[in-house]
Order: sequence, then C-alpha cells, then structure tokens
Amino acid sequence: WSGWLAISYSQSERTDPLTGENTAYRLDTPLVIHGVLNYKLGNGWTLGSVFTGRSGNLYSPITGARPNPYHPDYLLPVYGELNSKRLPFYHRLDLELRKQSTLFNRPAEYTIAVRNLYNRENVAGYYLLNQPDQQSYSIKKDEDLGLFPYVGMKLWF
Repeated sequence: WSGWLAISYSQSERTDPLTGENTAYRLDTPLVIHGVLNYKLGNGWTLGSVFTGRSGNLYSPITGARPNPYHPDYLLPVYGELNSKRLPFYHRLDLELRKQSTLFNRPAEYTIAVRNLYNRENVAGYYLLNQPDQQSYSIKKDEDLGLFPYVGMKLWF
C-alpha cells in the first residue's frame, strides 16, 4: 500500500486599485482535499484511487435578463453582487487499474480507469438559457463531467 492525504485552507482576495476595496477573488477555494491510495496487486498491476474535494468557486448570481442590442432575439444576463455566491462543494473519486509492461522493448503503462466513479453532479457554474421565440429565459446549471470511463497508454522512449 502507498498513498498520501493533503488538506489545505486559504483565503484569496483582490484589491481594486481605484477604490482600494478588498473583495473575495472568484477563484478563491478555501478548502482543498486530495487523497491518493495505491495497492500493488503484483505482476506489474496496480490499483489506484484519487479523491478530490474542494470548496466551490465564487460566482456572481444571475438576477435577471435584459435585451441584447446586437441580437434582439437573445437576452443578456443581469448579474447580482460580484462574487457573492459560492458553487456547491466539488468532490469526486477516480479509480485506475494500471499495468506496467514493455512495448517495442520500451517501458509502457496501460490504464483502464473511471473518473467520477460515483457519478457526482458537480456544478461548474450557471448560465442564462434563452427561449428566443418567447423572449423569456431560464437559469441552467453547467455541470462537470459525470461518470467517465477511459483507457490509456504511456510509452517511454
């Protein structure tokens, strides 16, 4: 077995050079957690997992919509207070099965993996969805990838 765990806490602000006002930075992520755990199965096989968790980024909420002067069929978002809301806590678990081998007499590694194993719905942001025919809108979630299986190969030369 091998692995590690890292937890960090921080706070990030920006100062407006004109007003001197301090505001929270939109990429402020107070809490970040990373954990890695690997198990060597033998014969070149390794089972690995990575847990990632973090506070959601700050964002300015969409509070309404206004006409778009350049495209009358589409509305533009109206934003509330700058960086006044935080996205939900982001977390996911990735799982990998790796095989060390050779290919063309060169070291190689083959991977079969699943990203976001428990298919967590991680919100990446919000956007304004126009319904041009009705001049109305709705606010929709922009989501990170859900369950995502993949295969890969590394070849060293």
